[in-house]
Amino acid sequence: RIMHSIDKRMKESSNDPKNFLPTLTESNSPGERLAAIAKLQKFPNLDYLNWLANHVGDSEKPFIGYHATVALYIASRSFGSTNSKEIKNTLEKALLSIENYKYKDPNQVKVINAALNELKIK
Repeated sequence: RIMHSIDKRMKESSNDPKNFLPTLTESNSPGERLAAIAKLQKFPNLDYLNWLANHVGDSEKPFIGYHATVALYIASRSFGSTNSKEIKNTLEKALLSIENYKYKDPNQVKVINAALNELKIK
């Protein structure tokens, strides 16, 4: 619950869609990467789809990976009707990333599959 509270506060304090995003995405700090993901959930951005896909699975702690999948889901809802092929490829890349690790976070898998199903509808 503490981590969800932190994530919620990050989203609430994020008012500028691009402010600090390059710095946060290039950071070695998990907290700063989580801040970037929170910003991308609030302000979806096609330029960061691959970055998000690279932060699922075991490349991050499950909490951060889960929120990266949520950001991908939000992006698929936001841009799926106009960029479905690009988003589908990114979602499949994320799913493959999850499958390549020993621990397959079921929550991450569910979110990616939900996003893929939404693309089929659009």
